[in-house]
Amino acid sequence: MIESTEMFENQQGNITNHTALPDRCPDSLDEYLIVQELQIPGSDPFKVVCYSADWIGSGWMIVYKKRHDVTNFNRTYEEYVRGFGDVGTLREENYFIGLERLHLLTNRNSYELRLGSQECAKFVVGNRSEGYVVKDIEECSGDASESIKLSKFSTWDRDQDGNPDRNWAKKEGYGWWFNSTMNRLFHSVSIMIRRKD
Repeated sequence: MIESTEMFENQQGNITNHTALPDRCPDSLDEYLIVQELQIPGSDPFKVVCYSADWIGSGWMIVYKKRHDVTNFNRTYEEYVRGFGDVGTLREENYFIGLERLHLLTNRNSYELRLGSQECAKFVVGNRSEGYVVKDIEECSGDASESIKLSKFSTWDRDQDGNPDRNWAKKEGYGWWFNSTMNRLFHSVSIMIRRKD
């Protein structure tokens, strides 16, 4: 959606301007990184970091960024639902867009995924009642899909990894789509999504 200004009449009969916010990162960027304010149905406006590079193109939204040496990702389930971190400076190394926003984005439109250097042609996250499960992930260039497909999101205070004898999120100190058969852990993570239409 291109940002537009629309005219609205309020209850008193006065005309007011309303600027509609985009619901995706721009398809073309002259800059490597920009902060973009978005709004999607079911969510308040929020800021994201949009990414562009010659080797992967434009339109990428960074939704999860965690460096290997951080401890501030050991958060509650509710904090992951809402999201955390400040993207406003472009210097914030660690943040998460939030599970609810990720669900709303990936269920409203078709998105592709980049998990580190691996690409997947389709990525869909379920809703809260489904445990924000990775419902669909397809056509991946590596083994990323196998490690998170059909996994519910787990945190130290909500263990949903499918193994009652272990809590990966508590052990590793961050929230993720852990599962009982997981053989690969991500200590440094970058997830980007891009709308396909």
